[in-house]
Amino acid sequence: MLINHEDLKRLFSLDTKGESCIEIQFEIIGDTQYTECWMGKMPDLNDKSKDLYWFGLTSDGNQTYEYNSFEKLYKTPVFHNKCLIDLLNEVNIISIDGSEPEERISFYLK
Repeated sequence: MLINHEDLKRLFSLDTKGESCIEIQFEIIGDTQYTECWMGKMPDLNDKSKDLYWFGLTSDGNQTYEYNSFEKLYKTPVFHNKCLIDLLNEVNIISIDGSEPEERISFYLK
């Protein structure tokens, strides 16, 4: 499933209430390196009033990144010197929180 800029921004703007996590499994279409990637939002374990935004891009754990804002997650070039905003039309969402993406999107963005 492809996701547009507005829906992704709305999804990452949801309040985790210092407890829950949003976890998105995705791939970059046509890229052999980024076939099983993760991104998400979770409470900062050191300060639950803040959120962390993160990528886990390779199964070996060598490309893990954490940010203190969605803006940084969205605009930092981590995919062959391209950022998520540049590749959004090539990001295929595989699952959200382990569920079908359409199901979770409609739940979160109702």
